[in-house]
Amino acid sequence: MNNRRTPTHKAKVGRRDVPPQPRFIPNPAPPPRNVSPRPVPDAPESRVPPATARAAATTVTIAVARPYVPAPPAPRQAPAPPPLTPVRPIIGDELRIPMVWCELGLCINRCSDPDALGIRDLRDKALRAGWRYDALGRLACPSCVQGNSDFRLSRPPIPVPRPR
Repeated sequence: MNNRRTPTHKAKVGRRDVPPQPRFIPNPAPPPRNVSPRPVPDAPESRVPPATARAAATTVTIAVARPYVPAPPAPRQAPAPPPLTPVRPIIGDELRIPMVWCELGLCINRCSDPDALGIRDLRDKALRAGWRYDALGRLACPSCVQGNSDFRLSRPPIPVPRPR
């Protein structure tokens, strides 16, 4: 006779015997925020064991209503200062004269005006005097606008009828 034992039935061990486990464990749902907890009813000391009374006292919190206190008024702010108006500088008129140069090629024409309040004001005066911006945003003098081939038109030319 063989000393080996032969089992009459095999124990089912494997994946089929283990219940499926979730891949993640969800967190418990948080308690609702707008619901006030119920107060614990008072019970006589003799009927409730002390351990149960302590556990009930630690798990239940009672919200205490606070009286409404309005916020203090905001501090008063100082009124806004009046808007500033541009004025000429006290010193430095002789040192700094606003000036714009023609920005095309090797042209050295310039436009300056000692009465200009700044570069923006001087560019406005130059545009009134015949200077133009090209399609690339360069400021060009009147002679470059008419004769320089580097000047790019920002608008198409308007045909002018010529007398016959």
